[in-house]
Amino acid sequence: MSKYQVMVRIISFSRIKITIFQRLLIGIIAVLMLISIIAYVGINSVNYLEKSSKIMLKESKDQFALQKLKLNFQQLLMPSNDYLIHGDKVEFVNFVLLDSIAKAQFIECKEYSETHFGEKFFNDLERDFKKIESLSLEIFKLENPIGNPDGSFMMEEMDAIS
Repeated sequence: MSKYQVMVRIISFSRIKITIFQRLLIGIIAVLMLISIIAYVGINSVNYLEKSSKIMLKESKDQFALQKLKLNFQQLLMPSNDYLIHGDKVEFVNFVLLDSIAKAQFIECKEYSETHFGEKFFNDLERDFKKIESLSLEIFKLENPIGNPDGSFMMEEMDAIS
């Protein structure tokens, strides 16, 4: 056998006869594998986005509750200040109403606090809240609030706390 005949045998042996159906089947299987890889990546991406959106929703609810608490905290100072300016006893009713709203908001915000940092933050905030509440009640006990220096000192202390 010559070298040429050996080469022809090797080439003809490596050549496998594939029918058109088999070629189409190989192409379809390759396309299906590509589609399954793309689907897998897509499903994982959607799951990741869903988890991220749940985290963002929780954080936005936390932030919204904290902003409401901050607003209620600031509004809680106003009746005492108005009482020192006008001397109107109706401001005590406003204070009681705003105090109950702030307490409810404080409880709602405290439920969102799951970390040690959040727990410490709310403990400090609760301490400040009670201090403002007690100072406000002291201001409302004043007989002559208009121009009263004790009332103005208490109001300055409340402003410093908030």
